[in-house]
Amino acid sequence: MRLKKKVEGCPISELPASLGVLTQLTELRVERCPIRELPWLRDLRNLKMLSLDGWQELEELPWLEHLRSLQHFWVSECVKLKKVRGLAQCIKLHTLDVSGCSELEDLEGVEQCCV
Repeated sequence: MRLKKKVEGCPISELPASLGVLTQLTELRVERCPIRELPWLRDLRNLKMLSLDGWQELEELPWLEHLRSLQHFWVSECVKLKKVRGLAQCIKLHTLDVSGCSELEDLEGVEQCCV
């Protein structure tokens, strides 16, 4: 069973931490939201698809090593994003889109993952 959640164009500055208890969630789209971080996202270890497109305030993603089931990851048009960490542990990753991330300096582990 695939469990999905989509939040798009939301005017809120943070999502509730209680979403972190959705440990069976396999697909999450949180797009075009003025959110800076989702620290509880590391608890969603069954995620296969994650889309954070268009986050204008996101600067760093430090916890991808916890998302070992991740297969598709879109983080395009996040203009302030500078660092993505933990890709080396995302051994199932097939799709990675960081287009339009004009400030991106560090894709730690990208050479070890299966992109």
